[in-house]
Amino acid sequence: MAKVLTAYYVPSFLKKKRKTRAAKLLSREQREQEFSDCYEAETLHVNEEHPSFLILDDIVTTGTTIKAVINAIRKVFSKASIYIFTLASTQYNINLQEVQLIGYTYEWKDESGWVVMEENEAYDTELSILKNKILSDSF
Repeated sequence: MAKVLTAYYVPSFLKKKRKTRAAKLLSREQREQEFSDCYEAETLHVNEEHPSFLILDDIVTTGTTIKAVINAIRKVFSKASIYIFTLASTQYNINLQEVQLIGYTYEWKDESGWVVMEENEAYDTELSILKNKILSDSF
């Protein structure tokens, strides 16, 4: 993706300061406690006063991990522009113990970047299969 965007890819920029438990079985409150101040960003030598960052995440559930990453970046680059790209997000109804996976299909267009190709779809029919794979780490 960095090549297509003609951007830098710096995997060493962000590091975990400590080990964390797997988030998939934690509640929102447990996730916030677990991921609080767990990332740190390295100082980069960039020519821009306000650099831009793109965070890629596979699935956003509560947004706790994204918030922790953004907080780490803001400690080093307080005025940076931060963009988030995720493949899917979940909606969780705690009262009904239901999860609905929501996603969009994107296509890269050279003239305009990422474009949504389909309307929002709920993946209800495959959710139980996906949930079992996530819980059993069988990808």
